[in-house]
Amino acid sequence: MIKKLSALSVIFAAVPFMFAGCQTLPQSPTAHQQAAETAHATPSPPEGAGPAAAPPPPESVVGVARYYASRFNGRKTASGEIYDQKKMTAAHESLPFGTLVKVENLANSLSVVVKVNDRCRRHEDVFIDLSREAALELGFIRQGTAKVRITVVEHTPPGKRAATAQD
Repeated sequence: MIKKLSALSVIFAAVPFMFAGCQTLPQSPTAHQQAAETAHATPSPPEGAGPAAAPPPPESVVGVARYYASRFNGRKTASGEIYDQKKMTAAHESLPFGTLVKVENLANSLSVVVKVNDRCRRHEDVFIDLSREAALELGFIRQGTAKVRITVVEHTPPGKRAATAQD
């Protein structure tokens, strides 16, 4: 009986050690790995060495643009400005009023910068409505819509929006 107990004790005592070998424990980096990481790290600029790194380029979004019908000319926009079809303005569903946006017609590479001063409803494909003047300069008056890329150029600070709306 004692032999059976000691044999079982040995088996039960050995089981945890058998599974312990299956674990992967994190290893401390070797001197070679540390040297490689140090060589690939970007050095931090010394204090007072100049401006920080340039910000990443603005994100662009591709979609469809259309332009306002002439019947909206002279009407108040969501920002309070009066819509003028001869100005470079746009309606967007979410960009803040006063935001300057570069719009590029992907069919002919023509581009304009417009100011967001109105809201548009979410459409399936259309994601920006442009003034007639902007559509004319982009060359899609006859087609009515164009595949475009929009890139935010500048967000107008909140204090300047109220002054901009009166222009």
